[in-house]
Amino acid sequence: MDVTPSDVHVESARIQRQIEDYLGLGPGNLLFEFRQLDAQTRLDLITVNPRHQQSFLFRYETGYDRLDVLRKMLAYVQRFRDEESSYTIQWRAGVTRSFRPLILGS
Repeated sequence: MDVTPSDVHVESARIQRQIEDYLGLGPGNLLFEFRQLDAQTRLDLITVNPRHQQSFLFRYETGYDRLDVLRKMLAYVQRFRDEESSYTIQWRAGVTRSFRPLILGS
């Protein structure tokens, strides 16, 4: 899909909303961090749990520009939701003995 430079932000926002919807996470619970690595763009998709004040790197993708990595991430989360089993990650913060589960998947 060809996108004019003025539409890049609109298309980026649309794909980010799709990713949030597929993962069932609203704004503020997902961070999209972009950075340049040599001639490529890297996107780190980070989940945030404000209740426990924790974050977790869900996945990263690399590509030739911002839209390329967003499209790759969208394709991944669509496959992830449709093909992967749910699982729970238990975290332990500091010296506390209480666990904080993070449930991913459907």
